[in-house]
Amino acid sequence: MPEDRPAFKKTFNKDFFGGSLANSPVGSAFLSNSQVSEMDAPIMTTLQCAKSSSSTDFRKDVPAVNAPALIIYGNADKAAPIKATSA
Repeated sequence: MPEDRPAFKKTFNKDFFGGSLANSPVGSAFLSNSQVSEMDAPIMTTLQCAKSSSSTDFRKDVPAVNAPALIIYGNADKAAPIKATSA
């Protein structure tokens, strides 16, 4: 990511927000705006956020959620593939 953060974020956001799906729930303007906003963050903050979100297991925290919640996870998740995120 440090070598070309804009290119990484463009691809990541497209996968994260479902922009690569045939019936994409977001448009190019939304994806572009997200990328611009993220580029305002310092690189070290971005790297720490990526490290934290990819290495933290929140499953033990789920029972503590005391509000209605729907957690959906699927085989087509490109931002957090099952192989990389399952225990």
